Amino acid sequence: MTGRLPVTTCRRVDGEHAASRVGRGIECLAMRVASWNCSMSLRRKVEKVASLEADILVLQECSRADAEDLNSIGLTLNCWIGRNRHKGLALLSRPRFRIVAKAVEDVEWAIRGVSQGRRRIGVVCIWACAPDRGSRYVRQVHCGLDQGMLASLPQESAVIGDFNSNSRWDSKHGLRSHSRLVERLAQEGFRSAYHQMTGELQGNETIPTFFLHRRQTKPYHIDFGFLSSAWLRKLDGIEIGSPEEWLGHSDHMPVIMDLR
Repeated sequence: MTGRLPVTTCRRVDGEHAASRVGRGIECLAMRVASWNCSMSLRRKVEKVASLEADILVLQECSRADAEDLNSIGLTLNCWIGRNRHKGLALLSRPRFRIVAKAVEDVEWAIRGVSQGRRRIGVVCIWACAPDRGSRYVRQVHCGLDQGMLASLPQESAVIGDFNSNSRWDSKHGLRSHSRLVERLAQEGFRSAYHQMTGELQGNETIPTFFLHRRQTKPYHIDFGFLSSAWLRKLDGIEIGSPEEWLGHSDHMPVIMDLR
């Protein structure tokens, strides 16, 4: 793995940044956690996944077979869930983390994983996508909290993925809104890495993670990484992929967090 350029502010991932990481030979950061909704056909996007240099990776809308094939770039599939074998949620990691993971019951879709190595790390993976209109999107994440999916996680833990939600749509979800979810996560000690780094308010994000119909005229911020208090203190930076580099591969941009 190449050295990584330390990040002190939120910024995009682009070709120039990737080149700087490779060329400067700076000492590697301890860990990189990333999430990307790859919009299916993952087998055609292995090089893009490799470019993320993730140690722990959450993928949405990927097939189990394609996720398993990422062992070719050193990533082990810890858990995959989905109704459609071509389109599910996956948690992958470098083998040294020895993550044990399983689906969160009665939630579509969420995975909870905990590393078994000397350093205990927890990750809850999110793809908030349910066919039932009454419990879709952000409401599914609320269901996960109701089920106790954050209970007894290690001090260093993350909740990361495609939430399909934003505070701008609060009125559509009543007590199961995005803003209420942010409050509930804060009560559990989790805060958004992006908002911590930028100082922006929920609903007023300036860097989108999603482009409806892959149109840059329709940007939204619906992918998030929430970190526990202990891990938030070790956050070196968060990056969001640029549409110039990633929009040809998916309507979602990757969210990447560098942590000590």
